[in-house]
This record gives sequence, C-alpha cells and structure tokens, in this order.
Amino acid sequence: MGFIRGGLLMIVSVVFFVTLLLGGVFLTISFSLNYENVEKEFPLIAENLTNGKFNLAEENFNLTREMERASVFMVDHCYSLNNTFQNGQNNTAKNDTLVQNQNASDVPVSSENLPVSYVFASGGYVFVIPCSVLDELEENPQALTDAGISNIVDHIYYEEYDCNFWDCFKTVASDFSFLSLFRERQIEWRGTLFLVSEKARNYWYGKFSSALIGLLVFAILIFLLIGQKQNAPILIGTLMMASSFVLLWFENIFEGVTKVYLVFLSLFFSKTGTVFWIVFIFGLILFSAGIALRLLQKDLIKRKFSKKDILGIFKSEMSKTKEKEVSAKKEKKEGDVKKMKK
Repeated sequence: MGFIRGGLLMIVSVVFFVTLLLGGVFLTISFSLNYENVEKEFPLIAENLTNGKFNLAEENFNLTREMERASVFMVDHCYSLNNTFQNGQNNTAKNDTLVQNQNASDVPVSSENLPVSYVFASGGYVFVIPCSVLDELEENPQALTDAGISNIVDHIYYEEYDCNFWDCFKTVASDFSFLSLFRERQIEWRGTLFLVSEKARNYWYGKFSSALIGLLVFAILIFLLIGQKQNAPILIGTLMMASSFVLLWFENIFEGVTKVYLVFLSLFFSKTGTVFWIVFIFGLILFSAGIALRLLQKDLIKRKFSKKDILGIFKSEMSKTKEKEVSAKKEKKEGDVKKMKK
C-alpha cells in the first residue's frame, strides 16, 4: 500500500511540476501582451521586420514617406482650425447676449467642440494625429512618425479579429508557416499580427486560469497522498521554486538576439523576469511555512512531556518490568514444586 501511495505521489508531483511550467509560460505571455508592453516592445520589432517601412497591412506602404506627405496637409488643417477657433472666441466675446439666445447649432466654435486632430487613411490604417504633435517637431523631428507608429500599434492590438485564436492560424495557413520566420519573408507573417493583439492576450490568460485550477487540484492530491502532512508545503514550494528557474531560462535564450524571428518571439517572453519572481516568492513562502510547521511540531512534542512526566513514565515502566520478572520467577518455582511432587 505504501509503495502504491508513493508511486502515485511521484506521478502527481511530476504532473504538478509540468502544469506549473505551462501555467508560468501562459502567464508570461499574457503579461508580455499587456498593451503597455506591446506599445513599448513591438515598434522596434516591426521596424526590423519591415526594414523601417512599417508596411504591416499593405506591402507598398512606407510610414516615413506618408507622414512627410501628410505633414503638409496637417499644417494647413490645424492652423486653419486654430484661426477658426480664435475668430470664434472674438465673436463670442462681442456677442455674449446673442449667443445665449442662439440654438445649439449656431453656437460659435469653442475649445470643447473644436476638432484637434488630423485624420487620414493610408497603408490600410486610419491615422488620427493630434495637432499638438506639430509643436513637438522642433525638438523631435520623429514626432509625426512616432505618432503614426502609435496609431498602427493601437489598430493591431484592438482589432476585432473575426476568428477564434486557433482558427486565425487556419485562415492564414496557406500563406504562413513558422519556417517563414526563419526565411524572414514579410508576405508570410503579415497575417499573424493577431498574435500581439488583445484577443491573444485574453486567450493566454484564459489558459493560465485553467492551469491554475489544475494546480489547485494537484496540490490537494499531494496533500492527501503525502505521509507527513507538514511536508506538503515543503514539496509544493520546492517544485514552484524549481519551475521558476526553468522559466528564467527562457529569458536567457532571447537575451542579446539579433535575428529578426527571435526578436519577434522574444516579445512573448519579455515579462519572464516578473513571472519568475512571482512564482519564486510564492514557492519560498510555502517552503518556509512547511519548515516552520515541522519546527513547531517538534517544539510541541517537547512541551507535551515535562521532565517530571518522563521520570514518572520511566518509573512506571520499570515497575511493570519488575512485576513481570517477579511473576515469572514465581510461576517457575510453582512449576518446579509440581514436578518434585510428581
């Protein structure tokens, strides 16, 4: 029975460890696909993939060229809005009484209803560039391009993809294979941008939630199968800390990579360090709790019997032993007497 129980404990522990690794990977990808992280990491990846063109939707698109072309129209648009706004303010100051009697549609232009962005479509995207970007051009000549990149990231991340996560792969199966990442052919990876979308983040977080439920079930099984219950948190904590170092290994794989396809994959593991510390600290807490329980149990055993109690138990056992010896000698004498009478 003990052999079977030990074998089951080993199997459950191995499954628990594998589930820990999968859950850690799912959580890492989910954290890495947070919008703030994608906004920070993806532009450099996209720039490398497209040789600086950012032609992520249409092959003939060039972001820098389009921003330079749009800047001419944007200057005219924004400054005409500014003049309209200034004229509206002057007219409002002169006609306060008239404004109060006008219908809402006749109210002069104000800062609340003034459009403050330049909107245009190009390269498969709709760009909404704030007029305030023009004020930044002197200090940062790349301000317009940066604003365009931000628009592209927003579009990719929040796009409403009309397919389930794995069905999206099937949709582009004829054009895409993972080997294409090694060939660095742009036309083949263009349909896989949903991998860095909010849809993908929600998918991986859902997988992590399922793994978390599995971990709770396996943790309960470990507690039921282990002989000394206080060792359960020690075992679980040890497995968690071990899995955290395996996760950290993923981060080291992509450190300092220069190949485009590896840089793209590194995005999904850019938050490995954060997940490492989460798993490691939880494992350390459980391990420490298990050690504390073992020490507490030993302390309770020591306190349960005082020196006086131990001496009393020793004397009682010694007296019982002597009584048994006396009784045995008496029975032997009686036996000898009976033999002599016969």
